[in-house]
Amino acid sequence: MSKIFYAGDFPYISFTIMVLIALVLIFAAFKAPKRVKTIGLIALAYPVTLVLYHLYELCILYEMSGSTDVVSITVLAGGIKTLLFIMFCGFVVYLASLLISLVLNTDKK
Repeated sequence: MSKIFYAGDFPYISFTIMVLIALVLIFAAFKAPKRVKTIGLIALAYPVTLVLYHLYELCILYEMSGSTDVVSITVLAGGIKTLLFIMFCGFVVYLASLLISLVLNTDKK
């Protein structure tokens, strides 16, 4: 489990895991499909916003330096790998929220 936190940078993965825990708690306590879907969208929007922000920062870094030799390709690939892992975790939480919402909607009928 600790490898997951280090692969996706601790603060970002911690937030995604907290959203997943909130999703499960709301499912268990309230059984409210709209709240479950909303929390899933939060889990999806957070990593997407994070990726866009960090890519923007990278573009500023390259623009300020005036050359492409600022960051080596291995460091850049590691950063992109971390951002993609965070986005993958967000998609997994969103998929879980859709499945829980589907289960809650079929129980009402």
